[in-house]
Amino acid sequence: MEGEGRGQRTPRTKDTHQYMKTLAKIISILGGVKNLHASITNEPYMRLVIEDIGQGPRGQAIPPVYQEVFDSGSEDARLKRQLISFAQQWDRNLGEQGFVTAAVTQQAKAQGAKA
Repeated sequence: MEGEGRGQRTPRTKDTHQYMKTLAKIISILGGVKNLHASITNEPYMRLVIEDIGQGPRGQAIPPVYQEVFDSGSEDARLKRQLISFAQQWDRNLGEQGFVTAAVTQQAKAQGAKA
């Protein structure tokens, strides 16, 4: 997968966390992806909903944004790059918009309510 296009490297997608570090941090704050259903409100932004919807065809947890980019065993490298780029930008936006802090606050409130 290296060397496609004009000297560009196409990243391997073994681990979604390498592209979506902010989302991985939020999921960790909320206790992990297993059986997760979280709704994070962070005004003035749209509500962020994260749900565990199972595993993808390669045995990985499916992130909230999912689209299969393989067809009959072959990769669509251009689509794959576009999806990775989109995921990285969305992840950066989540961080810049304060969703990590909102998740920490929400989790602290939930823990306080259980005590």
